[in-house]
Amino acid sequence: MLADTPLLCSLARPCQTGRSPDCPEHDEIQAASPDLNNLIVSSFGWVYKQTGQSAYRDHGEAIFAGGVTKAWLAGSKQFNESYTSSYHYLRYRQ
Repeated sequence: MLADTPLLCSLARPCQTGRSPDCPEHDEIQAASPDLNNLIVSSFGWVYKQTGQSAYRDHGEAIFAGGVTKAWLAGSKQFNESYTSSYHYLRYRQ
């Protein structure tokens, strides 16, 4: 599944930054962009709803938390990217 790729899974590490220090194969990622995390978070919720595997919910929780607490939302573009569809994750995780 797409949600199982190392890059997407690295987004959900506890640091919630969008980059995982323990994924050496992804060292080319230089800067974290937590404000972009919520663009993909609903996919983790959808997969959790379909499979019932808590790992997807846990990844989604970390991604959503990072996108909410660490995002730069001063610009309308960034705010819209963050919240246009991320609310779907909240519905899927129930």
